[in-house]
Amino acid sequence: MTTFARSLAAVSTWACAAAVLAACSSTLVLNTGDVQESISQGLSDQAGGTFAVVCPSTAPAEKGFVFTCTASDATDGSAYTVTVTQVDDAGAFTWDVVDPAPASPTPAGPTPSGSGG
Repeated sequence: MTTFARSLAAVSTWACAAAVLAACSSTLVLNTGDVQESISQGLSDQAGGTFAVVCPSTAPAEKGFVFTCTASDATDGSAYTVTVTQVDDAGAFTWDVVDPAPASPTPAGPTPSGSGG
């Protein structure tokens, strides 16, 4: 892993908020465009440079819902997996860069709560 990648991974957890949109079915949906912009700006602030971030097109606004995005460094093409965790039902989330790895945005589901029978 390069020094740049180590530095990026070491300081990559952020707490953010994204707009939550109400769909016709009254299910709240996270605006993943806002998530992408927030992660891109955060990476640029931390590591310098420009990052293109791609997340799934939709995600329900649900506390504990986890999904992944891909961040690509425009300078050298390095790709990073970014894990996004929603911390409430109102659009607040944290994100964390995982070691560089081949990745593509993945739809995900709620993380296991461990509160089963």
